[in-house]
Amino acid sequence: MRQVFFTCLLVILTISAFAQKKPLNHNVYDSWKELKDFSITRDGNYSVYQQNPQKGDGLLILVDNSAGKSLKSFIRGSGQQFTVNSEFLVFKVVPQADTIRNLKIKKKKEDTFPKDSLFIYSVKNDSLYIAARVKSFKLASEESSILAFLYEKDEEKKEEEVADTILQDSVPPKDSLIVKPKQKEGSKLVFWNLQSNLKSEFENVTDYALSENGNMLIFKSEFKDSIDSVAVFIVDAATMQKRQVIFQNGYAQGLSADKYGQRFAFYFSADTAKTKTYSLISGESLKYSKFEITTDIVKNIPAGWKISENYGLRFSDDGKKMYFGTSPVFPELKTDSLPDDEVVKLDIWSWNDSRLQSVQLKSLEKDKKKSYLCAYNFDKNTAVQIADSSMDDVSLSRKANCNFALGYSNYPYEYLEQWENANFRDYWFVNTVTGEKSKFASKFDGSVSLSPDGKFAVIYDKRDSTWYMHDLLRKISYPLTDKTDVNFYNEESDVPELPSHYGMAGWLKNDRAVILYDKFDLWLCNSGKDGEIKNLTNGFGRKHNIVLRYLKTDSEKEYVDDNNMIVVTGFNETTKQGTVYSLNLKTGDLKLILDAGKEITGIVKAKDAEVYSYAVCDYGTFPDKYIVRDNLYWNNSEKITDVNPQVKDYLWGTAEMYSWTSFSGDSLSGLLYKPENFDPKKKYPMIVYFYEKYSDELYSHYTPRPSRSVINFPLYTSNGYVIFIPDIKYNTGTPGKDAYEAIVSGTYSLIEKGFVNKDKIGLQGQSWGGYQVAYLVTQTDLYNCAMAGAAVSNMTSAYGGIRWESGNSRMMQYEGGQSRIGATLWEDLPAYVENSPVFFADKINTPLLLMHNDSDGAVPWTQGIELFTAMKRLNKPCWMLTYNGEEHNLKNRPNCVDLSIRMMQFFDYYLKDAECPEWLDTGVPAIWKGMK
Repeated sequence: MRQVFFTCLLVILTISAFAQKKPLNHNVYDSWKELKDFSITRDGNYSVYQQNPQKGDGLLILVDNSAGKSLKSFIRGSGQQFTVNSEFLVFKVVPQADTIRNLKIKKKKEDTFPKDSLFIYSVKNDSLYIAARVKSFKLASEESSILAFLYEKDEEKKEEEVADTILQDSVPPKDSLIVKPKQKEGSKLVFWNLQSNLKSEFENVTDYALSENGNMLIFKSEFKDSIDSVAVFIVDAATMQKRQVIFQNGYAQGLSADKYGQRFAFYFSADTAKTKTYSLISGESLKYSKFEITTDIVKNIPAGWKISENYGLRFSDDGKKMYFGTSPVFPELKTDSLPDDEVVKLDIWSWNDSRLQSVQLKSLEKDKKKSYLCAYNFDKNTAVQIADSSMDDVSLSRKANCNFALGYSNYPYEYLEQWENANFRDYWFVNTVTGEKSKFASKFDGSVSLSPDGKFAVIYDKRDSTWYMHDLLRKISYPLTDKTDVNFYNEESDVPELPSHYGMAGWLKNDRAVILYDKFDLWLCNSGKDGEIKNLTNGFGRKHNIVLRYLKTDSEKEYVDDNNMIVVTGFNETTKQGTVYSLNLKTGDLKLILDAGKEITGIVKAKDAEVYSYAVCDYGTFPDKYIVRDNLYWNNSEKITDVNPQVKDYLWGTAEMYSWTSFSGDSLSGLLYKPENFDPKKKYPMIVYFYEKYSDELYSHYTPRPSRSVINFPLYTSNGYVIFIPDIKYNTGTPGKDAYEAIVSGTYSLIEKGFVNKDKIGLQGQSWGGYQVAYLVTQTDLYNCAMAGAAVSNMTSAYGGIRWESGNSRMMQYEGGQSRIGATLWEDLPAYVENSPVFFADKINTPLLLMHNDSDGAVPWTQGIELFTAMKRLNKPCWMLTYNGEEHNLKNRPNCVDLSIRMMQFFDYYLKDAECPEWLDTGVPAIWKGMK
């Protein structure tokens, strides 16, 4: 009896605890937080991250990894960085969200808003330094604890005060006499060695740069007058001594320093005209020397070209080369002699333009600033033009040390990109010392990747699905994967175009081998024509249906380190669970070090220590962070964050795989989300959502948040809905029928299970999913209501349209892209008509809610209008939500909240017999806009 009593008591307590849980609603959004910008110090001793609400003031949290608990927190902290020695945490603190909101309500100008502050926290001393009104800061990323930060510009001073503030530590230009002080443009810059506490301050600074090791600071001061002038200085961090590089009439841009603080460079122009001619000033900090680079010394530069100030200066890691840009000189449009209303404004669309006029206009500013790569070799004191107008761009290795670069261009094939998904390019290998170019491929649709030392390149050819190795010195190519018994192309690609590859892990040191992926495993391909190729993971991934991928834990490393164990992640395609392994590249020993039984995400490593962090999650578990102190025993990790503990207070639900057989006999699968209090004997309303294939997201976690376009899964399961997400198998030419086959067959299969109310089933989808919703309701009356966002309703009219966000033609999307028609409009007009919902709008008997925004740059707003007006003309229930100025998916948070409320009201009315909202019943006339 005693045992029975305690058993009953336990049941009562469990029921009581469950009964206290409450359903999610639209008022909880702001209480849910996100974990942002997590990082570990180089020595692994500390972690730091932001815990931010969706709206309001966030929290910056410092964690002691050894103790596994929070050490310090700072409200509104962001942009955090640790010094290399982990002794100082530097970050900004932004103004209070409520303060900014109130100023916006009062219509105050943004330049009057409170400014950010800079916080410098000493972990060792538990002390804090605060600087108010800081515009920016830069922290040395290697070797030192050097910090530079720039204050916001002071409030405008009175004229009599300005007269006493002439720059004291600069020498005016020769042969000039300053009668009155020039207007200063800058503010105070602080240069600080946090370790030694050596500090210096400089006034009137407008821009600055810091070498990676912090040894050198370069900054400029600007003065505005009838003739503008600029001063550029470099500062030695060891002594805080400042040295003037230039001080003269003109303009300086692009201040740069090399990694070790030994060289500096910037663009300079003495021109006063609107269109300026720049030269390049460079020098060595230790030798107190400088020199000028002009177009006169650039070998192979085309006639009429100039040095371009729009190219970001870059030094190679070894300091032997500097890369800069040049560009053609474009004529300046002069309309000064005409009033604005007499200036002709005209676009001319020509049939033989390589790019559509819409593309040209979209990229106009970018095209005006287009720069072409040049290289300056310090050892030889020579500059050489690397790219020109026939070569679109040049790809350098990450450290840019080697003497070869990869050049490529799609210029001859731009016209094809208007309607083909193929990415045709011409390719060159370019010597960055001599400028010599060697063209090795024309009209090639594949991929090319140069090795870090520039000895080899790996090439994937879509035409035969084979990886090749190219020897740059011997100038020969040979196949790598032609004799393997596995596929290296994407086996799951279902669009009507040649599939791409699965990618590569990287190169071994000295370019001696490259590691490639098939669908499941890692393959080592030794360089050289007779090089060996072997399966590094011994087919473990394919045998167990686990996708294995190398985890690069240090972005600075150019090579995969084969002297130590590397980390490999796994994803089981059957169970959808994540795993982590250690792999010995020399022995092929693959050892399981973490099997969480859930999704594993966000793995990071301390740069100089074997300390890792990762997150695990599932539908009901937020991806909190765990710290790993022993690389061999990840299961002994410790949880160090608890971002959303309130999840325990709410009804949530469960996620599971669901499988069924389609009408044609295919085995299909998808996801099924059930309410937390699921009872198989009850009848539940169900919403069917879809977007191609979704089942890999079985263990994904979703926080309650306002919707940009689709239903929030936990919000709906918490309120008693079942959610079904079927995977869709596609063929060429029949996207609508393929969707019908998967979605409708899956829906009927669930109805047969007995827990779905067959009269209370809705559809919801966005973009491609929205199109499929619109198509389905023309084919079946199975669904009681449907919501389609940004849906293409007429493929014949959409085919000839423009994706205004890019300016591209929409044709390629239908011929070889997501729409999967596989033919032009003129080759297969029936396929375009048969897959267009608007032509069958008279068959629709399902109440339809549309969302299509008037600034949608992906799917033209007119597509929504076509379907809405068709439904209105046919006197069928249809509503369209158009958020003014919004894009394909909503961005403005109030609009997201509004959509979330209206979408749930729509589904609750039709699927749960809730009260009909006024806007759904009577609409909202324009005169009442914003009031209902």
